[in-house]
Amino acid sequence: MNRSTRGLRRTPFLGLILLMTLSMAALAQSPTKLVNRYTNQAISLGGGTLSTSPSATDIWLVDNTAEPEFVRLKHASTGSYLHVEGGSLQAGAIQPGWWSAQWTLKPVEGFYQVVNRYTKAYLHTEGGPLVAGALGAPGWWSAQWKIDAGVRAAQAAPRVAVRPLYVVAHRCNSPSLLTDALNRGANAIEFDVRYGKPVAGADPAWYVEHDFANVGSTKLSDWLDAARPLAERTPHWALLYVDIKTAERLDELKRMLREKLPASIQILYSMGNYADRDAFDKVLPLEANEGLSIDYHTNVQEVKDYFVSKGISRCWFGIGLNAGMSEASKPMLLTASKEAVQVRNTTSQIAKTCVWTFESESSIRRYFDKVRVDAMLVNPRAIDIGIRVARENGRLATRNDPAFQAVYGEALPVEAVSASEAIAKPFEEIGVSIAGWWKTATKGSSSRALNPGESYLSVFNQAGYVTDVRCSFTYNSKQEVASEKISAGYTSQFYIPKGATNVSLVVNGVATMGKLDMNLNWPTSPGTKQCYKCWGTIFKTAWGAVDCQ
Repeated sequence: MNRSTRGLRRTPFLGLILLMTLSMAALAQSPTKLVNRYTNQAISLGGGTLSTSPSATDIWLVDNTAEPEFVRLKHASTGSYLHVEGGSLQAGAIQPGWWSAQWTLKPVEGFYQVVNRYTKAYLHTEGGPLVAGALGAPGWWSAQWKIDAGVRAAQAAPRVAVRPLYVVAHRCNSPSLLTDALNRGANAIEFDVRYGKPVAGADPAWYVEHDFANVGSTKLSDWLDAARPLAERTPHWALLYVDIKTAERLDELKRMLREKLPASIQILYSMGNYADRDAFDKVLPLEANEGLSIDYHTNVQEVKDYFVSKGISRCWFGIGLNAGMSEASKPMLLTASKEAVQVRNTTSQIAKTCVWTFESESSIRRYFDKVRVDAMLVNPRAIDIGIRVARENGRLATRNDPAFQAVYGEALPVEAVSASEAIAKPFEEIGVSIAGWWKTATKGSSSRALNPGESYLSVFNQAGYVTDVRCSFTYNSKQEVASEKISAGYTSQFYIPKGATNVSLVVNGVATMGKLDMNLNWPTSPGTKQCYKCWGTIFKTAWGAVDCQ
């Protein structure tokens, strides 16, 4: 058979060194992809069939055995183990004592040969398909594998503080997104829940949805039915981050989560709106593996004082630094996260700190390495980066780690708040000073006094369907855009700075009998308060101007 010289490349003989230093603590349940050196394809178990693919995202867990030189390789999503019990390579259930499901990892130039304990066969792709067979030449790249997770973590230099960190997969609002995130090794899952009804006249229920409940939304009960077997098969799933969008019936929400999910998974109940904080009373008292978070309020002292007033120490402080945020606002949010870390290090009143939502490696690295946060929400494409950087700065937290207890103390060095960074303020105090516009979705309708030359636009959704709202204008030669979805009973508010031009307010709705849109434009800032609402029944709806008071 003709092969490239790359496939036949010989390397200096390094010896068959068994990895005796890989302790059970270092390797147990370490998630990794298994990537072939020659083909750069990863091992997949798609459809129950073992293969290799350049697009495979399957995660495998490196499990220790009682003998430190042998490991098992377990598929994170299905729980299947690689073995050769029937004579050929398979993935499936095993018996604890099977040598056919145990493997030796032999280092070769930063990669590993994977050798079966029972047959001495090597895992390779020399003939094309993935097999366990004889090694034709010591230097075959086709029999060498990249195994980043436990191996490199075990060989790394010891750290003063091995930090348990959470790489939180952002917005896993469907069973398929949940499955993909767990397969890629995320040890924490974030999803959005809200109580409502998809269409007028339907029975209300809990839905897994960021913006609004619609006819295509996943019911929470269905999401949990899919999550339970995944939780049992993926022990690296340590925490569920519950982003609560509607501050009601939280006792029912807690009951549903506790009935469906294993007790070993720790649950963080989180709300973004500080004004809704008293709704947390419905989930009290907290179970041993439950905690609370307010994750969109920059005043660390207020958040801390609230939890202290309730006698709650099992709490996180979260803050959002997302890709769409203006550059002017980021220092303030950075400051808030640093302040929260200092509180965590010096008191017992904040257990963990979290930031969201990231994709770039530079940001992920700064907040794990310099700011020293405990958890980070990352978009799906950045899960691999988040895991790698987390391991460089500690380790992935497990279900055995106390998610609601500070574990570092004052000895952990953190990046200080610099004099050039803004003092953290609550969002409701920021106004137009940080980005040229200000908005929020609030229950009911309220507004503050206008500064000279400012304008105020609001949209109140009184009808029982969802509305998309988009406000844009030009300010200091730059176009500013804000958009969101509002459910019935909520108001979108926009403050327009003095000197803004090309002001536009576009609202798109879907009523029972058809679309319902509103499109308003002003050449310059209106300089006044302009308020609008939608009202009516499911059969007849209308937009109109209303008194802002």
